[in-house]
Amino acid sequence: MAPNHNKRSAQIRAAIITGVLAIVGAVLAAIIGVLPMWGDDKADDVKECPGQRVDLTAPARVGPEYDITVEINCLPPAGEKYVLITEMSNVGVKGTKHTLYCPRLEPELKEGAKTYRRSAAMSPVGSERTLYMYSLTAEEEQQIEANVVDGDCVTSLPTNADKVSNSVQVKRTY
Repeated sequence: MAPNHNKRSAQIRAAIITGVLAIVGAVLAAIIGVLPMWGDDKADDVKECPGQRVDLTAPARVGPEYDITVEINCLPPAGEKYVLITEMSNVGVKGTKHTLYCPRLEPELKEGAKTYRRSAAMSPVGSERTLYMYSLTAEEEQQIEANVVDGDCVTSLPTNADKVSNSVQVKRTY
């Protein structure tokens, strides 16, 4: 009788272990099925961007009109937008020269490169500009709008705004 009893005990242990493994497997499958959803939600909130978010290219020497290429590598975070800033140094008459920061372009928000025609017709020959892209929240954009001093330009940019591109210098030479 002992051999049957041992055989029966082994069968019961095997059934219990199989049942426990089945339950653990079902729980793990349920968790794994939910994790991608959690991961996707988190990915929508904060997307990592390897490298620079925006690449700018423009000729170093320009005339009254020139082209700038804006290549968006990663879209801005939710609630923000990209704005091309034109920085002009030594503006004004002697003794009052200052730097102006002018929001000049909101590029189309889709990844890839797009070329935009810019005008320097109002800039004197010899003038230089530094161009770069900022990512601005609605609050930062309001700060700019509330502090306009010359047309649509300001004397400083919001301190928390993010520069998201390289800088490009252009000089009007003709």
